[in-house]
Amino acid sequence: MPHSPGRNTGQRGFTMLELVSVLLIFGILAVIAVPRYLAMQSQAAARAVESAKAALASQVHVDYANAIMVSPSVANQWTGNVTMTRVTVGDFVGSYTIDSGSVTLAVIGGATEKGSDVYEFASGLSDFSAFTRQTFQLYPEQQ
Repeated sequence: MPHSPGRNTGQRGFTMLELVSVLLIFGILAVIAVPRYLAMQSQAAARAVESAKAALASQVHVDYANAIMVSPSVANQWTGNVTMTRVTVGDFVGSYTIDSGSVTLAVIGGATEKGSDVYEFASGLSDFSAFTRQTFQLYPEQQ
């Protein structure tokens, strides 16, 4: 039988069983992978805010060290840099207050679009307000 020019010989499609098998595998992967991906996104957002909090604490210590170098007499009475109510740390914005050596710091938003996106995503977590704030003692309280 002569070969007809409009017909492709030797090519076959997938059987229905093969297509259903592939769809079933994709479905199983989606059921397992999507919740894990969303959980990883939540953890990453929480860790990003935690790292911003650590960077802010580091900035407080640097400001304190600079203040002591300028005037050693402020070692036990420094109340922070009053000109900086908002401090940019990486992709985030934070603030801190100092009362009798007790520092309270908070990550209050994103400084960049990326940080804002992460901050907004993290704000949906149940313990959001607990991990955006931190308190620590900078210098001993005077008796």
